[in-house]
Amino acid sequence: KVSNHMSTLSVDTIQGQTAAAKVKLPAGSVLQTLYYQKTGNQVITATSYTDILTDCNITPHFATSKIYIRAEIFMTHNNNHSGLVRILRGSTPIGGNPSPPRAEFNSNIWFNIRYPNDYSAHQYACSFLDSPATTSQISYKMVGLTTGDSDGLRINRTQQNGQQLYDSPGTTMITLQEIAQ
Repeated sequence: KVSNHMSTLSVDTIQGQTAAAKVKLPAGSVLQTLYYQKTGNQVITATSYTDILTDCNITPHFATSKIYIRAEIFMTHNNNHSGLVRILRGSTPIGGNPSPPRAEFNSNIWFNIRYPNDYSAHQYACSFLDSPATTSQISYKMVGLTTGDSDGLRINRTQQNGQQLYDSPGTTMITLQEIAQ
């Protein structure tokens, strides 16, 4: 229905001409949002990257779309070494600093935690705008390691992990949004 002055357009449904689910919206529009959450706790004692949250999948409607990634993690690590966390697209690290200033540094680090406290962990968040240039399914995942502490990187729990109220667990999550270009 269009008004007499052509300033108002009212519709009940927008349907694509060739594919109902692939209507091209203006640049910056969110086309889809997917949310993934890790609720159990985990301790990573490995010095090689270990899965934290996997199978975070999205299938873009358009090859020109960007994927906005927001990662949040509830974690703690002893002060002796650090816990490092990164995000992978498939098996490729993305985001973070792709070219650290020293060769011994890991690239694409999203989080670097070193916090000595038995009774608390903290929620950390970071975002990245990815340009995968595909309409095939993309799988993202969060991985982490310890730089050498046998106590490990603790995910969704405090160092102590006791039975007191102050040991209440947190959550780790990834949100993916397809953004029209």
